[in-house]
Amino acid sequence: QLQFFALLDFKKFSLYANDFPINLFNSLKQLYGKYFDLPKLRSELSVVYSTEEFQKPNVHDLLIYLKTTNLDENLPQATQLISLILTIPATSASAERSFSALKRIKNSSRNSQEQNRLSSLSMLSIEKKLLVELKKKSTFHDEVIKDFLTKNRRID
Repeated sequence: QLQFFALLDFKKFSLYANDFPINLFNSLKQLYGKYFDLPKLRSELSVVYSTEEFQKPNVHDLLIYLKTTNLDENLPQATQLISLILTIPATSASAERSFSALKRIKNSSRNSQEQNRLSSLSMLSIEKKLLVELKKKSTFHDEVIKDFLTKNRRID
């Protein structure tokens, strides 16, 4: 779906200079076309591909080069594409980790626990640092036991 990222693959710039990557350009057009002046972007990309100074090791370095040389004003559509590529997250690892923690909590409590308990377990997982700090206090366990003794039922 994000095939258009390859439009700024500096290793292929010389190839793209001879044979413009229309399929990648169409991928961008399909997803984000309304945000670009597409004919102008294509022209600017052709300039980027055919100019050796633009062959930087990564997209971030290319953006820095454009900004420091004030070429971002001359290549606004290419600069906008670079900014788009730099702002789209390349991975969802942190979100996946959060979901996997929730999945572990759900799996351990699915058959015998209520939604309230699941919510409490989730809160403990989320506030793990705070819990570690509380456990360092010598009265923490006594306070938990005292609170537990005041309850009529275990699940309250």
